[in-house]
Amino acid sequence: MAWSKTGVDQMSRLQAFKFNGGNKEKLKELFLRKEEKIKKEETLTEIESKTINSKLKKKFAQPKKNIPSINIGRRTGLTRALKAIV
Repeated sequence: MAWSKTGVDQMSRLQAFKFNGGNKEKLKELFLRKEEKIKKEETLTEIESKTINSKLKKKFAQPKKNIPSINIGRRTGLTRALKAIV
């Protein structure tokens, strides 16, 4: 059987936890705390990226009124390409 460095580390930590008198309830509690922490970090990262993106969009927004082919309203290859750029 082969183990990755991460797998060996996790298994040794689990065995040490069990040897030192840890039980399933403590392990479950530790796992749930870690999951909550990860979810909070992901939420914060998502909120930060949304605020940064909205600020950048506002700062670098280009008026589309000066490009006549976008304002015509027909869907052509040119309008799609220009909208992708702008």
